[in-house]
Amino acid sequence: MTPLPSGTVTFLFTDIEGSTRRWEESPEDMAQTVERHDTTIRSAVAPFGGHVFATSGDGFSIAFRRAHDAVEAAVAAQLALAGDPQVGTAVRVRMAIHTGEAEERDGNYFGAALSETGRLVSVGSGGQMLVSEATREVLGSRSPAGVGFLDLGEHRLRDVPRPLRVFQIVDSRLPGRFPPLSTLEPMRGNLPVPMTSFVGRDQEQAELEKLVRGSRLVTVTGAGGTGKTRLAIEVASGLADEYPDGLWFADFGTLADPDLVVSAVARVLGVSDQSGEHPLEMVLGRAKPMQALLVLDNCEHLLERIRPLVAALVREGRRLRILTTSRERLGIQGEVVWPLPPMETPDSRVPFEDLRFFDAIRLFEARAAAASPGFRLNPDIADAVGRICRYLDGIPLGIELAATRLTSLSPEDIAMRLKNSLAILGHAGTDVVAHHRSLQAALEWSYELLDTSEQALLRRLAVFSDGWTLEAAEDIGGGGDAPAIDLLSSLVDKSLVSVLDGPTGRRYRLLAPVGSFLASVLDTSGERAATEELHAGYFARFAEEQLAESFAPPGTEGAWLTRLEAEIGNLRRALEWHLRVGETDRGALMAGALYRFWLRSRRFSEAIDWRDRFIAAGPTPGRPLARALLAGVAVDHWRLDEAVGLFRELGPPEELSSVLEFAGVRDEVTGNWQKAALRYGESATAAFGPASEVFLGARLGRLTAYLGDIDTGTELAIEALRGVRSLGSPFRVYSALLTVGHLEALRGNHGEAYRAFEEALDYETRGGTRVMLA
Repeated sequence: MTPLPSGTVTFLFTDIEGSTRRWEESPEDMAQTVERHDTTIRSAVAPFGGHVFATSGDGFSIAFRRAHDAVEAAVAAQLALAGDPQVGTAVRVRMAIHTGEAEERDGNYFGAALSETGRLVSVGSGGQMLVSEATREVLGSRSPAGVGFLDLGEHRLRDVPRPLRVFQIVDSRLPGRFPPLSTLEPMRGNLPVPMTSFVGRDQEQAELEKLVRGSRLVTVTGAGGTGKTRLAIEVASGLADEYPDGLWFADFGTLADPDLVVSAVARVLGVSDQSGEHPLEMVLGRAKPMQALLVLDNCEHLLERIRPLVAALVREGRRLRILTTSRERLGIQGEVVWPLPPMETPDSRVPFEDLRFFDAIRLFEARAAAASPGFRLNPDIADAVGRICRYLDGIPLGIELAATRLTSLSPEDIAMRLKNSLAILGHAGTDVVAHHRSLQAALEWSYELLDTSEQALLRRLAVFSDGWTLEAAEDIGGGGDAPAIDLLSSLVDKSLVSVLDGPTGRRYRLLAPVGSFLASVLDTSGERAATEELHAGYFARFAEEQLAESFAPPGTEGAWLTRLEAEIGNLRRALEWHLRVGETDRGALMAGALYRFWLRSRRFSEAIDWRDRFIAAGPTPGRPLARALLAGVAVDHWRLDEAVGLFRELGPPEELSSVLEFAGVRDEVTGNWQKAALRYGESATAAFGPASEVFLGARLGRLTAYLGDIDTGTELAIEALRGVRSLGSPFRVYSALLTVGHLEALRGNHGEAYRAFEEALDYETRGGTRVMLA
């Protein structure tokens, strides 16, 4: 059985005009007519893959996979009805086609698209076939042969929150003149009619509508291309019934002269300047009594002139609501700032059947279907589409431009090329404001609005991988005319830097396309080499600091691991830089400083790889060589004895204790228990702090048991467990529990062994890589 259409579905609804009256006048004749009508409709839509999923009164609800098939089916049905004398002379059938997201369950459909299709069919006349803008967009230029579309304009439908642009199917074989649509009165104002359907953002739209209802001034902020304008228009449309004096829209995107700001708003509100009165006074006089919503779009480059205007409008227009979009806040008292994030993207582990829960995927599919009719997301291309959305960090403008590239490139081609350049995205049409025609243009626009100090810090931030801390930004971007903390705060306010709060505190990051753009700017500036050197130096010092932290008293031992985990991208980039420029000794010291991190985060192969690469680069004999060996000896015992000798000579004691412990592990697993015991004893003597001494007591207890005294060995391990519990060291508690459980099992105390292993498993489950490895 062919599965029913799902995800983005095209619906065809039919209805017999005036059927109630006809049933009352001649029920028997009407029953025969409706029976023939039903047979005709079903026969006409079947060849086009139409699935009749519901009937209501004298109408049908039919679902199609392709908009093209729905249009052809509607025309075929009207022709068949007109050609049947009994039906064609008795009843006239109106039809409506609409495309949207719908959920299919047990053969039926749910979602707003169904109610919108029902409202659309109800406003037409018998014999008329109406098509929504969403369906017209999906059809693109691939209309069925002989079929045209008449633009009937924008209409408001009952219980549909936003106006709908409606088209009529025109076919020379069928009547083409009909009465006006039975829609609501058009709304007042000049709100633009978008050329594309609105996809996703349901939660954001609901939140923003609520804010606009409760606040006199709301500013939507966000990076270029995140869809601020489109969302603002959609929200305004949805609130149309609440503003009897209309929805008014002023776009400052193409306005370069700050002195024309007030005049631009005056023109929007229909204020004439023939009286000679000051433009601001005329605007305030017009706005003061209005119960209206004023949308001011693209404000970021004219804030100095827009700010006093908006402040005056808020003060004078008590029933006026203002919604602005800008890269940064206006900075007016009472302003509610609402940051618009990029669309959520799926990671690579999300199964195919769940991809359409993500707005970024839904947007790509909708725009791809418009650019390449017949496009459908399928498992073969799902991975590439997911990578495209992730490379673009969920920025709608980038996703839309990528989708239009499907006319000449495959999703895999686009995904591969996006890794290297944003140029693959191309440009939108010339009817779009210049800095919105491409993602590159949007980013250039934002960058040029910054002062020189902000630009300097921003381009240096491109050297980071997976974000950074304030301290790192101050180290790499400091030394300018303004403190780095002030510049960073300004870049956050201007939506060019994102803020993340996590387990290590506040971190900052660039959206992937912003980082890609800034990387090219950094290259052009000639500052890349110096900035990369600063970056590598900072993280070499950071690695040393975290190594010292790793030997700090127990109780905070997870903190250094968490900090290093957050910086893994930066650490790798810094290590690569040391190899690339020949800073072998400092790089070897850094790789070795991370040895406890490699071990505790289970990055065994990576540890060995860094060790081998730095040793191959020829570190200086002595401490650099010792550290290079230390990077990998915990998991690979190559040259372990040499490392022990070097650290005996060079220290420090905590690192000597570690390599001795690793040597003891090697001897233990190879059955050389006497030698292992000596290694552990020496390690305990050299250990830094009581925690390591107590912890090694568990290992000595295990060896004592292996050497024949299982009871004494078990008691030593239990005593060590008590000690590490009192010291508050989760990793050492976990390791000691494994030892106690193992020895109790050897003694036949299976209940005690079970309890120890159960508690160890709980530590592992709660701590993950933070406590793994005994």
